[in-house]
Amino acid sequence: ASSAPAAAAVFPPWWSGAQVLTAADAAGDVLSVGAAPFIVTVQNKSRPVGRELRASGALLLLLADPEAACNP
Repeated sequence: ASSAPAAAAVFPPWWSGAQVLTAADAAGDVLSVGAAPFIVTVQNKSRPVGRELRASGALLLLLADPEAACNP
């Protein structure tokens, strides 16, 4: 069974790191934090995370497709 894709979420840059991680964690598993602390990659293995990330305050979502990144 294929898991739902991860998403890179851009949260408001004026939020604290703790606030960003709390919001991201509410949507799914935090996979990584970007070079800027308000960019977080999140995945939920049972469902897409877009709706939850937007409800948590994400300003922008980028769908991460790990297979496409490894196979240009």
